[in-house]
Formats: sequence, structure tokens, C-alpha cells
Amino acid sequence: RMNMKYKVYLIALLGLALLSLGSCRSSKSAAGHKESTTGQSTEKDLRAYLGNICSQYGDWTDVSMPVKIELQAPKRFSVSGKASMVRGKSLDFSLRFLGMEVASLKADRDSVYVLYKLEKIAFAESIARISEAYGFDLEDLQCLLLGRMFVPGKGQAPVSAAASFLCSLASDGAKWYAEPKKQTRGAHWQYVCSLPQNGNKAEVTGIEVNASAGGRFDATYGNFAATEVGPVAEDVEVSGSLRSQKIRLALHWNTGRASWNKGIAPTSGSIPKGYKRISIDQLNKALKSL
Repeated sequence: RMNMKYKVYLIALLGLALLSLGSCRSSKSAAGHKESTTGQSTEKDLRAYLGNICSQYGDWTDVSMPVKIELQAPKRFSVSGKASMVRGKSLDFSLRFLGMEVASLKADRDSVYVLYKLEKIAFAESIARISEAYGFDLEDLQCLLLGRMFVPGKGQAPVSAAASFLCSLASDGAKWYAEPKKQTRGAHWQYVCSLPQNGNKAEVTGIEVNASAGGRFDATYGNFAATEVGPVAEDVEVSGSLRSQKIRLALHWNTGRASWNKGIAPTSGSIPKGYKRISIDQLNKALKSL
């Protein structure tokens, strides 16, 4: 049986994959940026790069693939499993330890459910919490987890979305930002992107989000894989804070074993009979005790 430490880690690993997005608190300020055109890319160039990034995104309806979730802070711990997504409808993580499922996360358009099966502990939260804080819906979060650009409330960004972003070089000229002309109600956010160089195309390398109420989270992307539906980030790192506890979480996707567009049925979660439901405050207290 797993001890209490592992139990807390597993709940944190699963819950923070989505739920920390609705409760982040950080004093870190947004990265400053400004457009520079002297001998460098103009805004027109950057918007063309943005359109090129979005043009590589193929259509998809569902996907199933192995994933490793790694908690990097406040402690280090990792667990492997399998994730399934039905675009805009459901998200399902099944995590295993020594060959058996020990925890799961299920999310649909309404709610997120985290279950730790060995001790029958449950953690549930409304998707509305995230939507109210940042203006993102379930499909937006799926795009975030796959390292793809999205338009809040509309999901994966089409090529035409490039016209709705303001593009500018960072002050050091080494990267650039794509900021929506119309920000979401509850947040100010922007994509961080790389410049094309050495034969490599421009890529989205992260997203920075600051909620009006003071919450913040950052996601960074790495090792993009060419899949049958276009590029997917094999490494996704999300950082923020749960109450006052700093959290850093990484997802490592095994895209080589992914199955796309197989007609997976959407899933939905619930709290089984006999499970004890814990609150986000109880989770935060447990994390602080580690």
C-alpha cells in the first residue's frame, strides 16, 4: 500500500494538472515586451509566423496516449499512465503504480473529478472555476496540455485567428509574443513564441496568464513531435501556486504510441459511494506538511 506521502503526491499530481489553473496566486509579474523593427522581424512578419504555426494544426476528434506526470515542486515525484481526450467534451487520466490503477482524473464540460482509489478519497471542482478566472473552457485546456494555440472559448486556433492577435518582439529580440486584441474577461494573457532560425520554423514555446483577481500561471512547451494531426508538444510544464504553495508540474507525452481519431466515447466523472471528499484547503494543508 502507498503511504500518506504518495497519496498526497498523487492527488496533487492529478488535481494540479487542471485545478491549479483556477486557484493560482503569484507575485511574479508578466514579462515585459515591446516591438522592435530595426534589422529584425516586423509585426507583419510575426503575424505571418503565427499563421504558419496555426496552419500546421490538423483536425482531431479524439486521442489516447501514454503520459508521465511529474511533480517537480514543492517535492519531486512522478507516475505514469494513460490519457484520453475527446475534443471539447472530456479528458480522462488513468494513473498506475506497480501495475494497478491507483488514481484517476476525469473532466467534462462541467466538472473535474480526482479519485485516489486505494484510500477512497475524492477531489471535485467545477470547470466554471477555471472559466471564471481565465475565460478558458475544456477544449482550450486540452489545447494547452498539447502545446497548441487556442482562442479562448473557441478551442484550437485556425489560420484566420492570426488577424486577432497583436504580435511583438521581446525587448531582447530573441523571442516574440502573440497577445489577443480582445482579452478574456477575467485575465490578461499572451503566447511566447520562438523565431525561425537554423532551418527551424517558429514555434509556440509557452503561454503566460495573469488573472484580474491576481492569479497567474505559466506553461512552457518543448520537444514538438510531428504527429498525423500536426505538431504536439511532448513536454509541457505548468507552474503557479496553490494558495501560497508554489507548484511546478510537468507532463511528458509519448506521442509515438498515440492513437488519434478512433471514435472514443466521451467520459464523465462522479464521486463513487463510500469515497471521502476533500477540499482544496485540505489539499493545500497536506502539501504544506510535506
